[in-house]
Amino acid sequence: MDQVTTQKPIILFPNQKPWMDREVRLLLIVRNTAFRSGDREAYSVARANLRRGICKAKYEHKQRIEEHFNSADPRRMCQGFQAITDHKSPSTSPTTSSALLPVELNHFYACFEKGRMEPMLKAELLPGEQPLTLSTSEVFATLSRVNARKASGPHGIPGRVFRACAEQLTDVFTDIFNLSLAQAVVPTCFKSATIVPVPKHSAAVTPLQ
Repeated sequence: MDQVTTQKPIILFPNQKPWMDREVRLLLIVRNTAFRSGDREAYSVARANLRRGICKAKYEHKQRIEEHFNSADPRRMCQGFQAITDHKSPSTSPTTSSALLPVELNHFYACFEKGRMEPMLKAELLPGEQPLTLSTSEVFATLSRVNARKASGPHGIPGRVFRACAEQLTDVFTDIFNLSLAQAVVPTCFKSATIVPVPKHSAAVTPLQ
């Protein structure tokens, strides 16, 4: 079994939304109480209040995030990126962190070329053949349509970061994609993916009477 299977780490993410505040929690309790009571009118009113409370909480959270980027302070902008990506600093002592930092950097930069032994060679084009290129508008439109509710891939970057920073990332990704198309080579880090198996249970069949 150990020779034919591989081990992969499984990361569990808490389902705690960043815009969830005390008012939304109270409205959620009221909605659940109205549902258990069986009063349809009270339940309908509680659901409407909860929807309005969620929209208000999301708008206020958006305003708080945008305030970080309206300032010229680099620290405030860094805090905004940390809020978008849910970045949390590791709780390690300064002595241990500084001692292991060179090793961690070596492993980080080496992982991009792990398993790649052949050099990158530029593909030769036929006479009159032009390589496929992507425009900045196409890349920007693709980044703007990224589903923010989808889980992040192996890179660990949430989808809402690509949407919020689409304007800043468009030129960088356009150069990377066009270089990959011109050389007919896909970078190794682009070939990794996260596969989540979903169990499928067969529906129970009710016998005909």
